[in-house]
Amino acid sequence: ALLSPKVTSDILVQNPTQIGAANITVVPTDINIGGYPVCHRTWNGLTALDLALLADNAYAADSSKRVENLQASFGGTALENFTVVSEEQDERTIHFYHVRFPDQNIDVVAVRGTSTDEEAFADTYLYSTISIFQAINTWIPFLQVFPDNYVRDIVGFLALLSIAGSQPYQWVDNYVSNLKDQGFYPIITGHSLGGAIGGIIGVRNQQPGLYFSPPGMFYSSERFGVTLGNIMLFNSVIVPEHDAVPRVDRQWGNVQFIQCDRGTLACHGLDSTACTLFRNCGDARMRDWSQYCPDGTAQDTRSFVTILGLACACVFSLVLLYIVW
Repeated sequence: ALLSPKVTSDILVQNPTQIGAANITVVPTDINIGGYPVCHRTWNGLTALDLALLADNAYAADSSKRVENLQASFGGTALENFTVVSEEQDERTIHFYHVRFPDQNIDVVAVRGTSTDEEAFADTYLYSTISIFQAINTWIPFLQVFPDNYVRDIVGFLALLSIAGSQPYQWVDNYVSNLKDQGFYPIITGHSLGGAIGGIIGVRNQQPGLYFSPPGMFYSSERFGVTLGNIMLFNSVIVPEHDAVPRVDRQWGNVQFIQCDRGTLACHGLDSTACTLFRNCGDARMRDWSQYCPDGTAQDTRSFVTILGLACACVFSLVLLYIVW
């Protein structure tokens, strides 16, 4: 799978200056207004923009930076009272944090996307089989010929042959399961690999969530131990135009496509997605996005590290394809 062009948290908005912003309660809006359907949804009172900011904050460099970002994102709003309950990273590299908004009785678990070599390996570990199949399908279109359930069976079977020990997402899965046992029912979110892991965990635990630019789960559903029915019920995904990462596997569930007229790397960035949502949905919490999205378009955050990471991922995929071929 392609690497994420995110290495740090960088979506910075200003606190609301309007009187009464802290008293705003966000509720779903009338779908007849038009625009992206995701603009009219909430997840236990959180908007798509709220969850984009929370997903972006999973990339924060350290605990103090995470708290600083949360204060910048939610200070002056009804969500300004929060507690970072846990920040976890296990030996299998999957990193996440858990934030609680006690006044609204909302818990959110946000999973970090690809930021390290180890996390890039987790990308490959989870999606290597279907990535190879899709590469072969470019020349021999067998995915359009074989029944979908047959392809899912093969992906699941080959994954069983390659699995050694627990799944890389088991750590997060156990954490969310334990939260539910304690009577807390978190919303899950994440970007890129974090969105893939979050989606798997959300569906496995039957918890709602919103995920930004993740690979799909359709062909890998058996490999992840989830059903297509539960994916349709609990998986919501935002897919920017021209973003290559969501093309890995196949999207399933509630999929919201959004416009992006920039390059592949920029369209995959969560900053670009957040500005597109702001431009089309507005911000019900009245935060000031003018400095970050002056024309509705995020600043370009591409870097040499990003391009190098993507190049390495492409080379690795070609090597795998050559071995299989």
